[in-house]
Amino acid sequence: MSARAPQTAGEAARPAKDPGAPIAGAEFLDPVAIAGLLTMIVNDSLLRPNWPSWWTGKLSDFGILMLFPFVLSATSSLVLAAVAWARGRSLDPRPTRARFMTAVVISGLGLTAVNVSTTLRDLYVELLYAVDVFHHFPVFRYTLDPTDLVALVILPLVGWYGWRRVGRARPTTLERP
Repeated sequence: MSARAPQTAGEAARPAKDPGAPIAGAEFLDPVAIAGLLTMIVNDSLLRPNWPSWWTGKLSDFGILMLFPFVLSATSSLVLAAVAWARGRSLDPRPTRARFMTAVVISGLGLTAVNVSTTLRDLYVELLYAVDVFHHFPVFRYTLDPTDLVALVILPLVGWYGWRRVGRARPTTLERP
């Protein structure tokens, strides 16, 4: 099979796109992250308003701990890729075990902090207001509830899953176009 000749000078300078190349931030689309997001959506829009109880609060905590490590890992991957690109360097955007496990630990510490410290809880609520630039949510409330820490039991499973998933990713080299 012969390679196609470049049509323009600019095309000759660009490397061929690898359709199997990883994309920075792909962790956003991980099945566990999506399951965590769906858990939170169903719980907060259907279960909590119609059948409020102690377990609907816990269900959201499980959902956030399924989602947040992937969000942190993906966000850090995007930021690192952007910084590397701006400096003219290449970066393999695949998640690393270190980055993912750091995201798992930060997720657990974050949930713990907002459930045991009124100061950190208030800071978290202020952060939610700052992020809600379109004023979609009229009021943010977060009840200090140390029993929410029961959701931490899911973090070892999320960490184990992420560790195995990251370990299966294939290496690649990406160059700046």
